[in-house]
Amino acid sequence: MVAHRDALARHASRGPLDPGGSDLGLDPPAQAGTYSRKNRLYQAFQELGRVVRTAFLLRYLNDAELRRVIQAATNKSEAFNRFVQWLFFGGEGLIAENDRDRQRKLIKYNHLVANCLIFHNVHAQTRILRQLADEGHEFDDAILARLSP
Repeated sequence: MVAHRDALARHASRGPLDPGGSDLGLDPPAQAGTYSRKNRLYQAFQELGRVVRTAFLLRYLNDAELRRVIQAATNKSEAFNRFVQWLFFGGEGLIAENDRDRQRKLIKYNHLVANCLIFHNVHAQTRILRQLADEGHEFDDAILARLSP
């Protein structure tokens, strides 16, 4: 890995090549032949990935606050996915399309409908809370923090 430090830095400074890839820009380079397991630069990226994962796991195990934040984000994401699946209409949440572009469109449209419904709920809750506040009701911040669309 040390022998390939300059090449690793050069590729990492370009940023991720795949939008779904690493946030650190440490994806292996996409030039022809670089995904070969015999390629030394590819092996260096593999080792660097192992180091990054190990460092993260050690931090995760040692940091209760990090675990709490990750758990909260995971719960929120899972709740959204359950809501999207509940909202999906026709075929009980199964996509019957074999065309990848049409599958992506269906997913995006379903997420759009879910986000519109969430926005509507937040707007309605805000309107009602303002109306109640105008009538003299007081709300504790802890209670308001528990509201979720």
